[in-house]
Amino acid sequence: MDMDDNRILETDRIKVTLDKKENFADQRILDIGGGGEGIISMISGENVVAIDIRADELLEINHLESLKIVMDATRLSFIDQQFNRATVFYSFMYFRDQDIDAAIGEIHRVLRPGGIIEIWDIELPSKKESNKDIFIVHLEIAMEGLTRKTGYGIHLRDNSRDIDFYTQLLESNLFEIETCELEDSGIFHIVAAKRMAIG
Repeated sequence: MDMDDNRILETDRIKVTLDKKENFADQRILDIGGGGEGIISMISGENVVAIDIRADELLEINHLESLKIVMDATRLSFIDQQFNRATVFYSFMYFRDQDIDAAIGEIHRVLRPGGIIEIWDIELPSKKESNKDIFIVHLEIAMEGLTRKTGYGIHLRDNSRDIDFYTQLLESNLFEIETCELEDSGIFHIVAAKRMAIG
């Protein structure tokens, strides 16, 4: 069934620049929702463990160096403190609110002390306030001399999500926000470090 174009909210193409590969050197990286194009795998290759709930998404990754595992981010099968860094590149937009909370808690568990979580995403309006059903963000991703044009689309929900939604979940799951950058386009990048429980 075709969707009425009037029910779709789309962004202009937004440029995202990712850090160079050497910034991730010698780190074990857990990439949440890392299937599809496998952007983090493109940058960091053999350092990446890409998980996705869908095997077909993982099969799309053309980067043989990364390890690909079908896994639910809300119930990670790894033992504690296995990773230096976790990345979430436009994956949380597909999660339900409660599943984001659960995934962040699991990420905290599998990160080493002081480990880093990085989230790239976009603020989402609610279905009611936008009067739309579908939201699509169009990106131009610049990395290591390469440019990749892509887009991510979801069905809008009854509630909106802004950057504060994510920072509050991170802080309630014992992460300390290091940087939090929000652009006029609505895209954002958050870097947070794992804190250990007190007491």
